Amino acid sequence: MSTVLVSGAGGYVGCNLVAMLAAEGYKVRGTVRSTKDEQKIAPLRKVCPDIQLFEADLLSDSGWKEAIDGCEFVHHVASPFPLGPPKHEDDLIKPAVEGTTRVLKIALECESVKKVILTSSFVAVGSGHPDAPADKVFNEDDWSNVDKCDAYPKSKTLAEKAAWECIDKQPAGRGLELTTINPVLVLGPMKSKAPCTSAEIISRLMMRQLPACPKLSFPIVDVRDVCKAHIKAMKDPSTSGKRFIVFNQNLWMV
Repeated sequence: MSTVLVSGAGGYVGCNLVAMLAAEGYKVRGTVRSTKDEQKIAPLRKVCPDIQLFEADLLSDSGWKEAIDGCEFVHHVASPFPLGPPKHEDDLIKPAVEGTTRVLKIALECESVKKVILTSSFVAVGSGHPDAPADKVFNEDDWSNVDKCDAYPKSKTLAEKAAWECIDKQPAGRGLELTTINPVLVLGPMKSKAPCTSAEIISRLMMRQLPACPKLSFPIVDVRDVCKAHIKAMKDPSTSGKRFIVFNQNLWMV
């Protein structure tokens, strides 16, 4: 079976993806910021006892070459996703863009890597369009307007564009393929008890930390469907060079 790397393996999507890949028999590697963080490591060992873990940070070259070299596929899931707005937008944009560029460039250097699957987001598709008609249907041909975006959608948009630029500028004959997965709000089972921004809204409702139930609706998708989309993109050559919005339904807060 192929060797597959999942960056940000200890995160919400990452841990679920590791579990799914392991269940299908793949040899799984994962990157984490610290191999001493048992809150992140223990769940990974539980779902994939044989996982190879590498310490790597989005803002440093250290560890990435060792993690990527020898892999056939790379799922680049790692990206900062804070609960609230950062003090400065570069706190999100810099690691998102530099980390994605770093992973793509190293993947290009490693001849074993055939394809990178990037976890982008719908916020890289439909954000920053305040004047769009109410009935506007966004699709994979659309891009967010970073001049009118908050820090998080701006970071995801710029990171995904940087990934496509790396692919477009790769050396002749290299042939590295890229697919991006652009999910809406990801909910569903958690493999870890580590804090999770996606699940925070559910947690606050359950803990009665919200003084009221606001009239808000969210487009959502199950984390297991997001992981299935990553694996489908990995296996299916026809997905190469494409973006895929992953969406299930719209739900009101109540």
